[in-house]
Amino acid sequence: MSKIQTTFGVINIPFPEEKFTSQLEKVGVSSEEKLTFSMLAQLMVNSIGDFKKGEISLDDLSGIFRHLRWEGFFSNQPEDLQSRFFELGNVLDQGAELSFYNRHAVVEGKPSDMFLEFLHEVTRFYDKREAIQANIAEMEKEEK
Repeated sequence: MSKIQTTFGVINIPFPEEKFTSQLEKVGVSSEEKLTFSMLAQLMVNSIGDFKKGEISLDDLSGIFRHLRWEGFFSNQPEDLQSRFFELGNVLDQGAELSFYNRHAVVEGKPSDMFLEFLHEVTRFYDKREAIQANIAEMEKEEK
């Protein structure tokens, strides 16, 4: 469960377990432990696509990315692999912050650019998905 501090108090956002499981199944695994970096990239693309289609909410997308980055697959990888695939980590990090910055779009009466910057980076990842996925597949081949 994610907790977001707002001017209205703390908002508790439950982790979208069923939607996360569905995303895992879409990339052909039954558990997160079986993911590869290529599968992670595909899971990210699928999740962003589902968000763009209205099939998952911004909070769902943010929760999935937060989990993968800070509690799940990416955070459980050795430092050298996290460094090698840092672009995935960056997009996961930015996506993880979307729920927070969506609720902090105005700070002290002024618009905050962070939400739009992070949303732009996440959607740009989606727009460049074919090249990114090819690069990741090549990087994984080099690891072997």
